[in-house]
Amino acid sequence: MTEAKHTELPWIIKAISTGCEIWDMAQRRLIATLDIETAVLSQANAELICRAVNSHDALVEALEVAEREICQLCKRLNPQHENCTSCDGMDDIKQALVKATAE
Repeated sequence: MTEAKHTELPWIIKAISTGCEIWDMAQRRLIATLDIETAVLSQANAELICRAVNSHDALVEALEVAEREICQLCKRLNPQHENCTSCDGMDDIKQALVKATAE
């Protein structure tokens, strides 16, 4: 089964009379319309969605770098460790990566 890809980045927000829309800036395609209770709430939700989507790849990369650096430091300080599953912070990083990459 082939993995679905999300719409090209960046995503932008356009205000409409009843809320807002999220658009794929590159292809100029409508991704979603948010019309939740008030225009202010719709705008806040759209901003959260766009910030999360637009920063996703950089955040995944930062988590991967942090995981690699913690492992290297752990192995230098504790040569007996074969892997870093017991190192402080590794569980949180691994869980965040699983959530972010849906693996």
